[in-house]
Amino acid sequence: MVKIYVASSWRNEFQNDVVKALRKDGHEVYDFREDGDGWGRGDHGPGGFGWHEVGGPNWKNWVNDIPSYLTALEHPRAEEGFRRDMDALEQSDICVMVHPCGVSAAMETGWACGAKKDVYVYVP
Repeated sequence: MVKIYVASSWRNEFQNDVVKALRKDGHEVYDFREDGDGWGRGDHGPGGFGWHEVGGPNWKNWVNDIPSYLTALEHPRAEEGFRRDMDALEQSDICVMVHPCGVSAAMETGWACGAKKDVYVYVP
């Protein structure tokens, strides 16, 4: 069984279908949106991390408030979210980038390339 990290965006309408299709084909697939460890085991836990959890209602204004963004990076929940995604990326055999996506998914995909993992880009 191949372990696949799906790099995408919270707003991507195709991400969930990609995860389901890959799992249906028998692969172990990381879904950053899921509870627990994200590998589909039904574990309990906080699930996928969103910046709104540590930034409150003004997190979208961080482009104009870098000090608040830097403070949020040190929040335990932000560190936990990063560690959860990074652990999954390190454990994966393959990275699938699903477009449209943003900077985070691009950085994850770049890391996978640098780690010499097989990388695929899906542009529906």
